[in-house]
Amino acid sequence: MSIADRLFHALCVRHVTPSDAAGGIAHDDESMRRFLGRFGNRLDLAGVAVLDIGCGTGTLCLEAARRGAARVVGVDMQLIDVARDHQRKQAPEFSGRVSFVETDGSLRELGSETFDVIFSKDSFEHYADPERFVHVMTRFLAPGGLLVIGFGPPWRAPTGGHIDYMTKVPWAHLMFSERVIMQERRRFRPDEDARRFEDIVGGLNKITVQRFRSLMASSGLECVYFASNVSDNRVVGAMRTLSRIAPLREFFTINTYSIWRKPVLPGDAAREK
Repeated sequence: MSIADRLFHALCVRHVTPSDAAGGIAHDDESMRRFLGRFGNRLDLAGVAVLDIGCGTGTLCLEAARRGAARVVGVDMQLIDVARDHQRKQAPEFSGRVSFVETDGSLRELGSETFDVIFSKDSFEHYADPERFVHVMTRFLAPGGLLVIGFGPPWRAPTGGHIDYMTKVPWAHLMFSERVIMQERRRFRPDEDARRFEDIVGGLNKITVQRFRSLMASSGLECVYFASNVSDNRVVGAMRTLSRIAPLREFFTINTYSIWRKPVLPGDAAREK
């Protein structure tokens, strides 16, 4: 075992608990309302068709229906049965407006259907090829429709390695090699034999804020809204201030929330909302 291996091990949690090993993202109703509130009050879902990519347990889909969406489709690679069960138990009144589709990640299961609003929540840092997938999502966006993206933390943020269940040392994923981190990670995820961040369950594409902005700038979509470090937390407020210093921006940006509109070309029928 190298010095780096020993040092990183010393900085990690000594005893693995069930919560350490489980990880996960909150999917409660309140977290969805907070998410939707982070787009500058620019989202009106009344009467529109909504697609939620990576819908998880389906909570965002149900919240969209509560806000008047005419049709909501949630797609996911793993949790579709959980989402369907959640909808049946928690909101049976939306059975005619909300549906869930299991996907292999290509979204081909949606056929030629288009949507007025497409959500990507807490997923962008996990897409294997985000540049390509933006174009995939755009294909299902109606002319004048909105692609709504909220994600974090990006790669160079204090917890950008998504290993805070292992260690509370900020930027540890930037200080230690991938080999060292993956070796220690196997203590927490013994059922995975990942050697790279992109190989872990869910994947991690190491996207930075600059890479995100660059790929969106080349997407052909118009930026309607962009904000970062959106939170009422005082620590995040301090980070927001530090992120205004250009050399520190990547290291002190923990989330981004943005809205992108698909242009209306001659002959297109734009969304009315």
